[in-house]
Amino acid sequence: MVSAPSIADGTQSLTITDPANGAAVSLINMLTLGAGPNDMIRLTQSINPSVPVGGEAASAIRVAVTSADGSTPVGGATVQWSASNGATLTACKGASSCFVFSDESGKLETRVDVGAIGGSTITATLAPASYSPPKSVQATVSGTSSATDLAIFTPKVWVAKGTTVDVPLTARLLSNGIPVSGGTINFQVLLGSGVVTSPSVGTDATGYARSTLHVSNLSFGCSGLRVRGACQ
Repeated sequence: MVSAPSIADGTQSLTITDPANGAAVSLINMLTLGAGPNDMIRLTQSINPSVPVGGEAASAIRVAVTSADGSTPVGGATVQWSASNGATLTACKGASSCFVFSDESGKLETRVDVGAIGGSTITATLAPASYSPPKSVQATVSGTSSATDLAIFTPKVWVAKGTTVDVPLTARLLSNGIPVSGGTINFQVLLGSGVVTSPSVGTDATGYARSTLHVSNLSFGCSGLRVRGACQ
């Protein structure tokens, strides 16, 4: 059993030594840590509608790291996320750039919080410290702004069939990118069954209103929620 040290992605050699008699054997380039030189990165989800400044894109940006055949997943690969035009990333805990690792299925994702009007480019770069030029993919999220905007955070949540669960609901009321406090957000179930614990919630100093959707023994399918905002 070997514990891999914290080193850059790529092929590594391994030397095994017997301390009793000094005998040794070297295995040249026999181990690949993270991404290899022929591995690939591709977008698996990138399309989003326009997002109000101060809101979150409806769908996560998703990428997959695979071997050269395009299908075999590569886990533990280093990927650098970065965002332009004031956007921040949930994978980076609210920063605009960070390094993360692909999971065992080779996948990574991040949600995007929009910080300015216009296009924000989200880039995922594979092992930039190991390969030059590194392989990368990009997606664009467009920011808009108006006198009254309403943004919903994490609008799509997947849970197992038959689950009883409380799903957090977060909305934000904005005006030209500025949070609106003292407004009212109304949550209403339109499709399926569920109970909103607080159907009408006032926005706080940062424009957020939070509630919870309680779903019991979720059947196959989906529940739809309408969110409406009004300034008082």
